[in-house]
Amino acid sequence: MFQQTALTYSVKTNLSETPGVSANTASLIPWRSVIVSCGFMLTAECLFRDVLHLPIDRLGIVAVIGSWWWLTKPVRPLGKKIPLTIEGLREGCQRLLNQFERLEGSKNIQKSTREKELESLCARHGREVQEIALVGTYLPELKISQELALSISGSTAIVFHQANPLSLNGGKWELPQSLMRCDHLIYFLEIPMKAADLRWLENIPSDQSVWILVHDPDTSNIKQREERSIQFRDQLPLRFEKNQYRFWNGNSSDLKATFEEFLFQLHNQGPTRIIQTEKRLIQSLHSKWNQELEQIRRLYFNQLQNRTQWIVAAAVFASPFASTDLLVVSVANSLMVQEMARLWDCPWELDQLRAAATELSKAALRLGVIEWSTNNLLSLAKLEGTTWLATSSLQALSAAYLTRVVSRSMADLLGSQAHEINIGMNPEAFKQEALVLVARAAESEKLDWLGFLKESKRWLQSSMNRGLQPSFTLF
Repeated sequence: MFQQTALTYSVKTNLSETPGVSANTASLIPWRSVIVSCGFMLTAECLFRDVLHLPIDRLGIVAVIGSWWWLTKPVRPLGKKIPLTIEGLREGCQRLLNQFERLEGSKNIQKSTREKELESLCARHGREVQEIALVGTYLPELKISQELALSISGSTAIVFHQANPLSLNGGKWELPQSLMRCDHLIYFLEIPMKAADLRWLENIPSDQSVWILVHDPDTSNIKQREERSIQFRDQLPLRFEKNQYRFWNGNSSDLKATFEEFLFQLHNQGPTRIIQTEKRLIQSLHSKWNQELEQIRRLYFNQLQNRTQWIVAAAVFASPFASTDLLVVSVANSLMVQEMARLWDCPWELDQLRAAATELSKAALRLGVIEWSTNNLLSLAKLEGTTWLATSSLQALSAAYLTRVVSRSMADLLGSQAHEINIGMNPEAFKQEALVLVARAAESEKLDWLGFLKESKRWLQSSMNRGLQPSFTLF
């Protein structure tokens, strides 16, 4: 409000100071936009009727101008959604709990379990002692583990755990939840590295701190040991750098020297690591819940998509002007996007939602979604001859198919942004992302093309039975 007032005051001041322009004249300037609009309208009417000889009235011209404005309005940046603080992440999880309650209702049988899971993580906040676990498919004897715990002790308090040897969790290569909650993992393995060790290292979350202790007792040949070190480094997943693993000869007296660099990080970055662990755990919980919610959202979305596509088709089917088709699609998509935003609990503003839908629609047009559906419908018409498509509107079905593709890409966008928690995408980056989303959605919809045709036949037959007549025919 302050900026708008200041801007108005600045304009009036400049106009008053301009020679030959009085305050009364300045007050008439807002009418210039009306005059320009009328002039543009008359010019467009002359162009369409007299130059291009198109049978279009003023309503059609307004539709064309409105469609052009809708497609060319600048895209606003998509702002951040949730701050990446522990409190902000906790609020994000609470919002997901509210979505479960809203979408599942009486079927929300896991409500109590989810609430306890979040409370359990929140109860850890504020702790000051780091937790470290020794893990691996094969672990040293207890005496070595105790000596290892003593070797990493220092100026800050730590809790050292020795886990059981790693094994598949329900057929999955997933760490137990107790290990996921540790601040650091020390992975113990022997040379040569087994395939199971490599698989476990690949499946440890990338944001969890891991140090690898490589037991290599053969120190007789330095050259061979260097070769084994190079071979081991080449086998490791890319996430592991050289300073994340250390070779150990088996002597307990050398353990402290082996972990010298790790000890510095352990005892000097403890508070930071604890906060990172708590963030990682809440983000992991948010991701798991969001995946569960996504399945529920898609069920509601499929109903919304099916309803909207035939609303668009019906409007285009009965439209007396082909020029209003794009405007009809635009309005219907805008209404659908608002419902989708509520379904995904998206906090974007209305113009940001419109901007996203607009960019996806433009991407669909650039990728030739309408041309593809039109050509396939024409091919079908030629094969079937004078059948169900002969008296229907090709544009109606193409508009319905365009709605399917755009809505699916929008659902993918909202789903991915809800999963990422923290978003920030500028217009140029989103243009590239829109092309990828629409291309993926178009390929997905092509797989169900026959299903779309069956639905189209039923819808057209139902429309005819209700007395709805097309504005034009194919043949």
